[in-house]
Amino acid sequence: MKASTLTLLFIASFLVAANSCATYLNDAKRAQGDDLIVKIEEFRANNGRLPEDLAELGIEERLEGPVFYEKIGSDSYEVWYGTSLGESMIYDSKDREWRSYSRRNE
Repeated sequence: MKASTLTLLFIASFLVAANSCATYLNDAKRAQGDDLIVKIEEFRANNGRLPEDLAELGIEERLEGPVFYEKIGSDSYEVWYGTSLGESMIYDSKDREWRSYSRRNE
């Protein structure tokens, strides 16, 4: 095999592995997001209101996440996580759905 063919095979293998790793990490963040939504809804059911922040749920809030929460008004919230640079998945409690967000579309 030529060196250029081997190089292309190596690059292709690396890209497939990198994509698999990114997919695994995003799936883990999604699971954390879904768990957080359950905790938020349990808090709401038990307290009649949304938590002000993650600390009220006993979760340490960190700048690096991986999953974030924001109360919006008295009855709605968003949970989100980054998927790649400038892109994220956002859960909106109003429609109870995850949606993709990209800064490129602004």
